[in-house]
Amino acid sequence: MKNIKILLFGFVLIIPNFIEAQDLPDTLNATITLDDCVTLDTDHDLVNFYKIDIAAFAFESEKLANDHFGFIANNFLTYNVNLNEEIVILQVHSDRTPARYDVVWWNAYLATLCGF
Repeated sequence: MKNIKILLFGFVLIIPNFIEAQDLPDTLNATITLDDCVTLDTDHDLVNFYKIDIAAFAFESEKLANDHFGFIANNFLTYNVNLNEEIVILQVHSDRTPARYDVVWWNAYLATLCGF
């Protein structure tokens, strides 16, 4: 029984790191300015996940980074911070809009959120 507990505890520690290390399918790059203007790559069709370099923000802690991106997240946008790599993964929830919109529409929407 003790060995099972140790094994389960090991999985609890290892599995999140394994999942985090996996590449997300169809991940493209996006950019962000210091006033939170996000721009998606328009050279490709819309995908669900975008990787954004956040090194310029120079967050002092993961909590500060999560607080910042939690403030700009909404029902259509989820941000997952990885401060060790100085990136955030933006998940675009295109399934939550009344119609299927393209990347141009999403960039226009994201522009309305700048500076809040």
